[in-house]
Amino acid sequence: MRRMPGEAFAAFALALVVRVALRVLTSFDGLYGQDAYAYFDYAAQLRAALAAGLPPPPFHYPLGYPLLTALAMAVVGVRPLAAQLVSLLAGAAVAPLTVLLIREVRPQAGRAASIVAGALAALAPQLVLASLTSMSDTTAVALVTLSAWALARSLRLRETRWLALAGLALGAAVATRWAMAVLALPWAATSLVGWRRDGMTTRRMLAAGSMAVVLGAGALAFEMLPSLLDGRSTSVGEFSVVTWSPANALRSTLHNADGTLVYPVPVGVYALEPLVHPAFVFPLLAPLLLAGLLAVRRDRAAAVMLLGWPVAVITLLAGLPWENPRFPLAYLPPLAVLVGL
Repeated sequence: MRRMPGEAFAAFALALVVRVALRVLTSFDGLYGQDAYAYFDYAAQLRAALAAGLPPPPFHYPLGYPLLTALAMAVVGVRPLAAQLVSLLAGAAVAPLTVLLIREVRPQAGRAASIVAGALAALAPQLVLASLTSMSDTTAVALVTLSAWALARSLRLRETRWLALAGLALGAAVATRWAMAVLALPWAATSLVGWRRDGMTTRRMLAAGSMAVVLGAGALAFEMLPSLLDGRSTSVGEFSVVTWSPANALRSTLHNADGTLVYPVPVGVYALEPLVHPAFVFPLLAPLLLAGLLAVRRDRAAAVMLLGWPVAVITLLAGLPWENPRFPLAYLPPLAVLVGL
């Protein structure tokens, strides 16, 4: 394996310093809103259950982030710092992973491309804020970016071991936020385009794809443990309150489990805002997104990944009956890569 580029280390250091500095200056403990408290309280319950040899108790959300928080509690104690530490480190890790991704999708890209992409991922205000909050968003984004890097590397080197990592990481991302499952579609399309480019036989394609699916499902094993033991589901609420409809993309007044919500813009417009919003991509940089796609147009696998990733997430978000600035973080890394390119 090649030596990790210095830009990746620099991006991680920058991201970490910014987050730690804000944590010190604000003394914010990460507990904001009912979801953050729910994650923290459940992580403490999960730690106690595992210590007693019991299966995970029911929870509204997937268990990936609470499990990592429970492990952190074994180090720092049952304190809000445990949950915040997971979010902070994961948020900082998105920056170097973005640098590694840009080096895989376009190895001939210069250092400037890596520096720009890494800095954008390190300093994007919405990702910084999410890194200080005790919720699952940054963990899921980091895992998805790791999966994308491993997939791009497997196609460049034609080595299935990296495909295995891509499957595991995507499965872990899904076990952290269910919405990440939508990225299985662009990942599959990217793999197919890359394999056909390399002349892989149908039999080998099926074998490689099956391996990735099995490993991804294996990453969900902890989530499925209660179902295997006694037939009950661990996640008890999220699917029952989430409804998706393409008509929501045109609506700004929505009816959902929280009641009737009135937003300034339709959901579909809101899902597109990160393309030009300074909390994600500064408006003056937005034209570079198209230029980035043009830069990889001859590498169809890279183009499919970098275009399919945001399209899949935007399509999902545009049909949900909520608007939340945390949700579009799922497609910040490809935007940073395209701007860098």
